Amino acid sequence: MLIKARSSAFSNLELEQFLRAERIGELYVLGVFAEGCVRATVLDARHRGHGVQVIADAVATNVAWKKAFALWAMRSAGAKMIPSPSVPQA
Repeated sequence: MLIKARSSAFSNLELEQFLRAERIGELYVLGVFAEGCVRATVLDARHRGHGVQVIADAVATNVAWKKAFALWAMRSAGAKMIPSPSVPQA
């Protein structure tokens, strides 16, 4: 289990080490706080060169405009928005 101390999951340095060790380059992201934790994690992932797909209908917040802004910011950073049926099955 990896625990984060700040908004971005990448605030835990072990996450990047794990992704590199496992040769994971493409991330699928979802979460509750669209304009906070989700956006911060996606922006950090893109900054580190990871491909990011945001499962847009599995991202939430308390006000619709906040979600719209967060999705726009993540898309602008190069993340791809996908619906949950598009997520590949393991």
